[in-house]
Amino acid sequence: MAYKEALTGNYEKAMTLNGFLYCAALGFSTEPMMAALEIGIEGVSLSGTGPSYTALGSSELLDELEPIWRRIGGKVIRTNVNNTGARICR
Repeated sequence: MAYKEALTGNYEKAMTLNGFLYCAALGFSTEPMMAALEIGIEGVSLSGTGPSYTALGSSELLDELEPIWRRIGGKVIRTNVNNTGARICR
């Protein structure tokens, strides 16, 4: 299902569905994901095989999410998406 969502361009939905599936399979809590969804984040997931989580959203929503994740024991690292690709250095 997540793969089909990604193919149709619903990346946030695919990401979130994949996160719930992996949390269930690997025994991780969905609390960080639920907290993000409750404030309006549309793309949130377990990162890789955990224990990290990732969320995509506007600065305003991430400003709201950061203290919530800190309260539940998370260390938050904020970054930007790089859509330009890597440069080859010679």
